Amino acid sequence: MSCAEYALVLGCDLSSDGKRLGPRTIARLEEAYSSLETGCKNIVITAGISPYHHGKKETMAEMMYNWLFLRGCPGEDVIVLRAKTFNTRAELEAFFEFLRGLDNPAVSISIFSSSQHLRRTRLLVAQMYGLDVANSIEYHPVKGESINFRNRFILEPLKLVYLYLPAGWRKKLKPSLVKVFHNPSY
Repeated sequence: MSCAEYALVLGCDLSSDGKRLGPRTIARLEEAYSSLETGCKNIVITAGISPYHHGKKETMAEMMYNWLFLRGCPGEDVIVLRAKTFNTRAELEAFFEFLRGLDNPAVSISIFSSSQHLRRTRLLVAQMYGLDVANSIEYHPVKGESINFRNRFILEPLKLVYLYLPAGWRKKLKPSLVKVFHNPSY
């Protein structure tokens, strides 16, 4: 597997009490960490604070950093950013804002996530930054991982369909769909 200068690891899940990373996030971190041996220069983590764990001050990105550090990943190889909200769009915004601040913003990029999530991430990048940017990224699906909605495998396909809707429809539907897409009680 080849890798880029910056490997963005998209956060995914936390334990029910919010104190530990979930297995899907750990699988993504393990794969990104092993990519340092194949040429990746930096792992970038951007997840924000989970809205489901009130009073928690540590961002998911900080938890991901600590997990990598405890496994021997050199701290200088990890860049921790803070997304403004707890979703993929905010993680991408934080990441691309960081890239714009570089001396050479034309760097190579890899993104690590599940194959289902990467389909939506590619479309989101194309909508936010253009098709050329979306096509220039190396997408790394993490093996054996799938995102699902209480094991019914519908959450990511629904989020993908939502992105294909006209912008006016998305704006009208967003308040009610955010509750469905991000409510852990569903």
